[in-house]
Amino acid sequence: ARIVKTTDAGNSWYVVNRTGLTDTIGLINRFFFINPTTGWAVTTRGGILKTTDSGENWFAQLNAGISVIFSSIYFVDSLYGWTANSNARPYKTTDGGNNWVHQSNINIGFSRDIYFRNFLNGFIVESNILYKSIDGGITWNIILGITGFSIAARFSHYDDIIFITGFKTYRSLNAGEDWKDFNELNGVRINGISLLGAGLGYAVGDLGLVIKYFDEDVPVELISFNSELEGNIVTLKWITATETNNQGFFIQRKKEDEFDWTNLAFINGVGTSTSIKHYYYNDNLSYFGKYKYRLKQIDFNGQYEYSDEIEVDYINKLNFYLSQNYPNPFNPTTNIDFNLPEKTFVKIILYDITGREIKKIKEQEMEAGYYSVMLTSEGISSGVYFYKMITGSGFTVVNKLTIIK
Repeated sequence: ARIVKTTDAGNSWYVVNRTGLTDTIGLINRFFFINPTTGWAVTTRGGILKTTDSGENWFAQLNAGISVIFSSIYFVDSLYGWTANSNARPYKTTDGGNNWVHQSNINIGFSRDIYFRNFLNGFIVESNILYKSIDGGITWNIILGITGFSIAARFSHYDDIIFITGFKTYRSLNAGEDWKDFNELNGVRINGISLLGAGLGYAVGDLGLVIKYFDEDVPVELISFNSELEGNIVTLKWITATETNNQGFFIQRKKEDEFDWTNLAFINGVGTSTSIKHYYYNDNLSYFGKYKYRLKQIDFNGQYEYSDEIEVDYINKLNFYLSQNYPNPFNPTTNIDFNLPEKTFVKIILYDITGREIKKIKEQEMEAGYYSVMLTSEGISSGVYFYKMITGSGFTVVNKLTIIK
């Protein structure tokens, strides 16, 4: 009836606070955290507890009575949640657990576990019976032929991969539309499985049993694919849990007004791996607008698949700007950066100290954005020079540079 916590990977543990609660709440049967700070726990004596500070303090949200044994709890977001429990029909909340409604219209009184993929589609198991709902739990239909897991029934999931474990183990690769029976595990009680990816996980059973799940038919399993925008640089980051026969990734981009995708780069994969791998790529944007990115993962045999698309909105937050060249002094090349907050005609001209024009560095109409040009010292003597930017909007700035040969 205590809750203990670790913050150093299990090297030490301490008992947390249970505000206003005594040991009469019963044993803790299951935890569920929707994010690092907010979570719930259910007990063997009809109690639902909640924390909003990463489990340091817990308070009671429901006391359904000592005859109700809560076995599981699941939330699809911070508001919508469900319970599975025996000696009573499931409970549902739509306000983060402040109010729980007994689902008296549902004829399921001894449920073992519950899992919702989203607000509408969910699954619940009784002993040897699997139910599915497609209307947010208003009605439930039995999925025939999926049975035998008995009172040990429990869900585990990773994206569209769903396991039911118990005295029989089933797996669905398509979000519960079809199920496969793992005959080699029949009669072996599996108490739970932790999935690190669609094709990798570890399970525990009775009498000290630990088994590994590995499916080499899953070529690459992405844990995450996201982006960060800093200035005009988009950093793409992605993580794989498993890789099989993975040659690598084409990074593809298109602007919102474009039809075709452009290959930006190719990043090599690691071939075959069961450990987590991290990848990243930086894309420098020159024009404002909305961009979409995706990964095209390709195997050594030529087969490929695409990741989900992510969108980056590159908003115009610029002022006119001309950088100091770098390096400075220089030979044989240097870089000059400049910003344009609007479409305009741009001239950048190099002068000597007498004011004589030496070279036109840039002279054209340009869209708003970040830019960088390279200046070479070829044909130019050592000395001090000035470069000047003039725009059609009336912006003018002058900087000094030095060439040393």
